[in-house]
Amino acid sequence: MATSTVREGPFQLTLDNIRAFVTQKSPGSFILGYLDQDGNFTLREVGRATTDLRQELELQLKLHGQYNGFTFRYAASPREAFKQQCADFHECGECVGLENKKHPARPSHTNWQCPVC
Repeated sequence: MATSTVREGPFQLTLDNIRAFVTQKSPGSFILGYLDQDGNFTLREVGRATTDLRQELELQLKLHGQYNGFTFRYAASPREAFKQQCADFHECGECVGLENKKHPARPSHTNWQCPVC
């Protein structure tokens, strides 16, 4: 799986939509937020999955029931997913008030660096 520069969505954050649109078992990054009836998406939280994007989004659905929308993109590796999340954090955090205000943490067993910092 190659890293995707194209973010898919936004979609309604439902189990059916996660399963319909996130079709590959792959690392990746996602953004959660609010999707209004006109299709406008308000970004609220950025995240990543190191192994299975679909499984992570299903978990996020359970944990963050207040959000009703999501976007995602696949990554070629856990490191690429981390880089995507960092880039999303910097891009989105500067344009809107994200609810997860702490910079994405790198996995403790790595020396990965944020590509933006």
